Amino acid sequence: MKSNILIIEDHYFVREAIETCVKEIDNDCNILKSSSLNEAMACLKNTSAEFKIITDLDLSDSYGFNTVKNIFNINRKFDIMIFTAHNDFELQSYFMKMGVMGYVTKNKTVDEVKASIKMFLNGEKIFDPIAYVTNSDLLEIKYLRINKLSKKEKDILKYFSEGNSIDNISNILSLSQITLNQYISNIVKKLNCKNRYTAVMEYQFMKKYGFIQ
Repeated sequence: MKSNILIIEDHYFVREAIETCVKEIDNDCNILKSSSLNEAMACLKNTSAEFKIITDLDLSDSYGFNTVKNIFNINRKFDIMIFTAHNDFELQSYFMKMGVMGYVTKNKTVDEVKASIKMFLNGEKIFDPIAYVTNSDLLEIKYLRINKLSKKEKDILKYFSEGNSIDNISNILSLSQITLNQYISNIVKKLNCKNRYTAVMEYQFMKKYGFIQ
């Protein structure tokens, strides 16, 4: 029975390179390619076939956590290998707990990538050894904390992360500076951060990897 492989990657040359590696390993498999998550979702929703999926985290229409979550929402049984430029052991550990089969970074050599894809197609897990001893519970706590913020609190962090001053944000949201400072104080407490700056950094990290709802 032929294996079904779906490659989700918005960079053409990377997508073609992954296909070449897959064909060298299993020339008899059925390969589908998508340049966006929406395109991939349309493909997956219209079939009952089992798929092994190789996907980037950052796509033109999705990024990070949301990319994997949307695929699993269709079918938790899909095998997923993440192929990404983000080398973060906490992220690796988190995705491992989600049920992802592998996390491979794009700084690997061609031979290393090919070896990783071969392991994945054979049903083996591929993670950096450090990811197995990295505690992803803190990331999950941060995820829960930041998504308990109100929309206005998230907007305040968004505007700060874009480089706006307190004066600008006060004008944008039609808030007095006293009220805005109270919001900031509440945000810092809710996120268990030291100050506004670390709260903004945490927001930027969680936003970058798609953890903010």
